[in-house]
Amino acid sequence: MLATSASSQSFSLDNTFGNQGVITSVDASDVYFIDFDDNGNIIAIASKIGSQPSDYHYLSIIKTDANGVVMETFGNEGVMILTDYANARIYSSQITNENKILVFGYFSETYFGDSQAMFMQFAENGNLDESFGNNGKIIINTALNDDVYANCASFGSSDFLLVGKRNHLDFSEVKCYISKYNYDGNLDESFGQEGNAYLTDNATYRIVPLSIYVLDDQSVLVAGFNEFKGDGNYELALCKLDQNGNLVTDFANNGVWLMDIVQDFNLDYEYFNKIIENNGDIIVSGKGKEGKLFLSKFSTTGVIDTNFGENGFYYSEIQGYTEFNPVLINWESYIIGNHDRIISVNENGISDNNLFTFEDIIYHDMKM
Repeated sequence: MLATSASSQSFSLDNTFGNQGVITSVDASDVYFIDFDDNGNIIAIASKIGSQPSDYHYLSIIKTDANGVVMETFGNEGVMILTDYANARIYSSQITNENKILVFGYFSETYFGDSQAMFMQFAENGNLDESFGNNGKIIINTALNDDVYANCASFGSSDFLLVGKRNHLDFSEVKCYISKYNYDGNLDESFGQEGNAYLTDNATYRIVPLSIYVLDDQSVLVAGFNEFKGDGNYELALCKLDQNGNLVTDFANNGVWLMDIVQDFNLDYEYFNKIIENNGDIIVSGKGKEGKLFLSKFSTTGVIDTNFGENGFYYSEIQGYTEFNPVLINWESYIIGNHDRIISVNENGISDNNLFTFEDIIYHDMKM
């Protein structure tokens, strides 16, 4: 786990945090997500890996106070290790309105066994929250050929779960959609068609949902790629849904924005993974096949800001090697984690050439 102190001018470790600016733990081989609860405590979603990677890949959660001091009342002396599943791959997490810890991932009881897409929720003390789903778990029922992309979200004080799915049993019958689950694990049938909002007009677009974000106006922004272009290629795609799962038709072109930048960026669409909102702007990030990332800037009505970067895009020439490219807003700059370095980009989408690296640290997530 790493904490950094950053400004638009320079980056440096905050040596008052943890141990000389860094928290390390023998119970966490990799930290994938970090977040804060309402009390300012830090929660790190991590994995504990065996001496041989195929031994086990447990879910591990660490909790510290704001100064990086481990909170021993959480789990077992500050750490919760879930040993029920030998292979846990976590893809999203969120701290709920009640300071509970919600994670989504794929879990299998044996390392090479069949995995299940699943939400789990943990109480503030690190125990599974038995009031959530079935004894703290919600299993997303999927077909063999389902890809599942999940997001934990909330409308006001009401928490719920959004899941993006793509079923590809037969290309002619591919279905891409967003499912909405209540916290009891049941589909919210008031959303879309009996709980599912389909992301296609069956003619010009079929959007594979890779990232889901609830905007300040409570609408749902979906980012991914359009595989229904017709020439075998893909387009970068955004669409906007209202709380009931209907397209917001005054967003972009009748609710959908498409642009053929995939070929330009040599985009590996599986690495398209981040949406943030800042003062009425939408920032979308992705990463190309060579690990080179991009940022794009939109209005909440789906109009790209052509004054940002080059025609609405910042494109990094610095190569990274992981699927993570965390982005955060630091005053009037965008701070980007790209593999083993942090890049600073000005509000106009131009790099300010500030670069911070820390030996042996790979940046998976950043929060302020």
